[in-house]
Amino acid sequence: MKAQFARWVAAVVLGLGALGLATAGTGAKDPDGWFHRLSEAHWIQQGHGKRLMYIFIDPNCPYCHRLYSELQPRIGPDDLTVRWIVVGILTTTSAGKAAAILSAKDPGAALERSERGFSGQGGGGIEETLPDDKTKAALEANQKLLSATGATGVPTIVFRNGQGRATKAVGGPSPGQLQRFLSHVH
Repeated sequence: MKAQFARWVAAVVLGLGALGLATAGTGAKDPDGWFHRLSEAHWIQQGHGKRLMYIFIDPNCPYCHRLYSELQPRIGPDDLTVRWIVVGILTTTSAGKAAAILSAKDPGAALERSERGFSGQGGGGIEETLPDDKTKAALEANQKLLSATGATGVPTIVFRNGQGRATKAVGGPSPGQLQRFLSHVH
């Protein structure tokens, strides 16, 4: 946890730059190319607003859980669409829980169940499952997309800013930072 927090602080200090927001494509080549590929990811959508964010999450990530919880009341009122891209990279149970979410009959309900049952000790509140070939391929594709952004951790937030540039931030933003992110999502 301390190492992840240190990476997040470094991202905030170095990556969020002069605007105190996010970096456009830092650490990845062709940010508009990988941003376009996000629409082809295996994501779970919440909301139908004009403003779109993609967020890479791991079922066992406490920062992802906090971000998920903080965004729930903002999705409708803030004209926001969030597309959650589930990866399984943090712990030995992450891939099985991510597979359970993506292979569920209703992945949105499975993600909600996982987040609702989240515990600091055990992470996401969903039972692991062995992925079938289709789910395994989806998880691998999602992880490749995360790598394509140049990010090394979760949550990774990706959106287009007011200038239409692909923008990303790695780590869980504070409530104040989240408000600044949301004001620049287009």
